Amino acid sequence: MQRKPKARALSLISLPLAWLLIIYIGSLFALFITSIWKIDTFTSKVIREFTLQNFIDVFTDRAYFNVTIRTLVVAISVTLICALIAIPMAFFHGASCTAQISPCLNRTRPDPTLGILFGKNLRLAHHVLPRYRFP
Repeated sequence: MQRKPKARALSLISLPLAWLLIIYIGSLFALFITSIWKIDTFTSKVIREFTLQNFIDVFTDRAYFNVTIRTLVVAISVTLICALIAIPMAFFHGASCTAQISPCLNRTRPDPTLGILFGKNLRLAHHVLPRYRFP
């Protein structure tokens, strides 16, 4: 595996990619499919018949619209707060760690997967990983 960097990179990314495609995207697809089906108002059962009425209700019914706006505000707020906390911490960690504390940041030989991730543009890699020793 050390001699085949593409195989190594593929093996490293295969499980997270499988999780993303099957669990996350699959769940979102199932949610979308159920959103285009009708709901019987009397029995509350799902009728597998195509309709866009659910999307129309989101924009015309005030209650659905308020819930949608609040959900988007919370999602955007959480994303911004996490980014405001995580990005400075990552830069501080990358700038302050020594070889004894974090050997993964200071390697003596380059990792072949970096060439695959950054391609031939190693200047970008120097900005992203400034303490990494490139050949």
